[in-house]
Amino acid sequence: LAVTTTQPSLNAPTPTTSNITTTTFDFTFSGITNALSYNAKIYTDQYGSNARTLTNISSPTHVTGLTPGQTYYIGLQAIADGTNYLNSPLSSLVQVVIPNLVKLNAPTLTAGAITPTSLSLTFTPETHASSYRVRIYTDNIGTLLSTFAIITSPVSISSLSPDTTYYLSIQSIGDGSAYTSSDESTDRKSTRLNSSH
Repeated sequence: LAVTTTQPSLNAPTPTTSNITTTTFDFTFSGITNALSYNAKIYTDQYGSNARTLTNISSPTHVTGLTPGQTYYIGLQAIADGTNYLNSPLSSLVQVVIPNLVKLNAPTLTAGAITPTSLSLTFTPETHASSYRVRIYTDNIGTLLSTFAIITSPVSISSLSPDTTYYLSIQSIGDGSAYTSSDESTDRKSTRLNSSH
């Protein structure tokens, strides 16, 4: 009498995702009885493309290095001893939608307190901007004189030439993780300094 025995397979844990950012997310899962370890597979579609495997994971796990705006799919597998139990199949895939970076807007510049060699710039701060970049041009076709970074409004600009027209633009600078920098403002502020006489 021949008897064939088959080891039972473990159940697959189910991932629960949270704390999703533009480049990371966390996931948790409940332990499976008789599992020795756990692996995760992360795909860029539900068909298993571009597999990324994380081995010997624990709960919670923090996943990094993701692409903003990309949708991912994660599945988990319980790893058995191979003698008494077999590895689980991969769990059903859970979708994780990574948000895109948000592009900031450029503020509107206002020039005031004009003297023959200086002026003051004011603007309404852009929510989530980490800093600002101001550019000074000597004409309206893009001849750049100087560029400098500022944090707050107002800001004083000195060492300018009397009886000269300058063109000013501003750009909001993002943190690069959730917000990208704005375009340079296209409506360059034309400001003519007073004569020194």
